[in-house]
Amino acid sequence: MPTNESGHAKNVALFGDLITGVQSMGDKYHPTIPLLEISSLQAKHTLAKSVMNTVQAVEPPYRIAVTQRQGAYDKMSPLAARIIGMLVASDVDPGQIAEARSIVKKITGNQGKKKNPEQPEAPGGTTGGEEPPKSISTSQQSYDMRKSNFERLIALLKNLPAYAPFEEDLKIPALEAYDASLETYNKSCDETETAYGVARNQRDELLYTGPENLADIVKKVKNYVKGALGATSPEYKRINGIAFRRLV
Repeated sequence: MPTNESGHAKNVALFGDLITGVQSMGDKYHPTIPLLEISSLQAKHTLAKSVMNTVQAVEPPYRIAVTQRQGAYDKMSPLAARIIGMLVASDVDPGQIAEARSIVKKITGNQGKKKNPEQPEAPGGTTGGEEPPKSISTSQQSYDMRKSNFERLIALLKNLPAYAPFEEDLKIPALEAYDASLETYNKSCDETETAYGVARNQRDELLYTGPENLADIVKKVKNYVKGALGATSPEYKRINGIAFRRLV
């Protein structure tokens, strides 16, 4: 769904304009079903604004989690490259170095063409500012796979006595601490993505896809006014001019 939140917010505002329009009709507006009554329309509008507020509240934590995780994972490839340099500079068997290089290739994505690693939109959903980020390539570039391969590299280093760097951030405890931090970032992304996805799904159902959604109600109101007052009436022309767009 290549739409952003502004389109949904505009639709909610337009639904408010619809209510104002039918209120201005006074006694001329007498729908035969409760769904189209002004009180029912107002209740729907209030609920829609509440749902939009929820989406807006849960989006920032998700965006922050995405940014923090990406920042953490951006450190992995340079770190892995430094590890290879340290192995080459040490008295390590060439076969073990070759194995380490093979793992690092999977970490860095050198075995396949790399795509843009971060395209934020959301769960259950969308891009263009809404979709949950995906890390995709032909060489195991998902976050979980990169983390798994980094753990494989650590396991290999633990079995190489000749790997004994002076640099603190290259020592095994530091590498393990870094790996543990990735789990924290992944969990934060998962949790905030879930909350963001639930909120957006609720929004989409209320505005577009669920029973008695706003898009269908707008259409019904327009048809009622057209039937009651005619297609050439100023009341209908005003209501019909409200361009509520179905974005899902």
